[in-house]
Amino acid sequence: MQQTIQIGQVQPSVLSNAERTVKNWRAWWNAKSKTMSEMIGEDCTHGEVVATNLVFTVGVMAVAILGTMIGG
Repeated sequence: MQQTIQIGQVQPSVLSNAERTVKNWRAWWNAKSKTMSEMIGEDCTHGEVVATNLVFTVGVMAVAILGTMIGG
């Protein structure tokens, strides 16, 4: 027995899942980070926390690489 899959049947479900994932991610990104907000004493979002950690990590990596290159 041969099975056939029509493109029109598969595509909408894949697109709706991707759209739902993007909406959930955006909602999380813009939501208040309760833990960090309590720690620093002012409101901040998950996106701000992620961006801050990313900048800090890149900075530490840059210092480590430069220190190795210079001969530290």
